Amino acid sequence: TVKNSNIHHNYIHDTPKYALRFDAPGGSPGLAGQYGKMHHNIAVRTNGIMVKGNHHYICHNTTFSSKKNGLIILDEDNSNDSSYIFNNFSEKMSAHRANQKSVPGICSNNWNGYDYPNINFYSLMDTLNYLPLTNSSILDKGLIIPSIPHQIHNTGPDIGALEFGVNPWFAGVNWNPIHYPWFLGCTDLTALNYDSTVNINDGSCIAKVYGCTDSMA
Repeated sequence: TVKNSNIHHNYIHDTPKYALRFDAPGGSPGLAGQYGKMHHNIAVRTNGIMVKGNHHYICHNTTFSSKKNGLIILDEDNSNDSSYIFNNFSEKMSAHRANQKSVPGICSNNWNGYDYPNINFYSLMDTLNYLPLTNSSILDKGLIIPSIPHQIHNTGPDIGALEFGVNPWFAGVNWNPIHYPWFLGCTDLTALNYDSTVNINDGSCIAKVYGCTDSMA
């Protein structure tokens, strides 16, 4: 189910499919599609981010160059009438997959291109790294959302997935895999049985215990 899903810090681009999606059964969004979080995602040249269900937090997402609408907060079957839609930066945000339609739910402090037909979306951000520009109208215009962590540079959060003045986050897993062959043992340098040939700690380390060993003391 969608419940407790936390979809964040992803960069999805150049796909004919939806970039991200929260789904729910038709006619009853409460059965499986509730209480998800989708934040700090960037979708470029996709079929958009689509959200069904209810009681979600959809915040700090950036979408543009989408085939139809970029951030789709569906309102069919009473979907999203209690979802929180904050601080999103979207060339086209709508309650419909393709057409302009008012977004449902608790919706505030978003930048939706449908609302600003005379402003060029690409004049507000650096088109290479997607950070807001220094004179952008999305700077400091977001809301602080206690349940969605976001580093603030100035007086308030910026609208969108990235914050001006803060190093942009990187999508993907940051880890150093341990490749085969695996050698199990103690990897703790301070342990009595430390083994320099081991590359996976198996929990067998024996801690050093300092004290007096003189039975006559």
